[in-house]
Amino acid sequence: MIFLMLLLDGAAYGFSGSGSGTANDPFIITTCIQLQEMKNDLSAYYVIANDIDCSGTSNWNDGAGFEPIGKIFPFNFTGIFDGQ
Repeated sequence: MIFLMLLLDGAAYGFSGSGSGTANDPFIITTCIQLQEMKNDLSAYYVIANDIDCSGTSNWNDGAGFEPIGKIFPFNFTGIFDGQ
């Protein structure tokens, strides 16, 4: 049951930026929030469109800061990330 809930957790949230997450139309990341949203689709294609300063995220996640992407096996990041 917990496995199913974790699996479906990402499906409930979309990506707040542009793009569809495919090779021909990757999600375009321009903010720290969008960078964190990568956890909702670990197999999509992403591209960074500009410099992003996420130093202000230190209070996110109950003070733990930015949450690493795809850190829980078997939910590893398998997508494509183009940092340009």
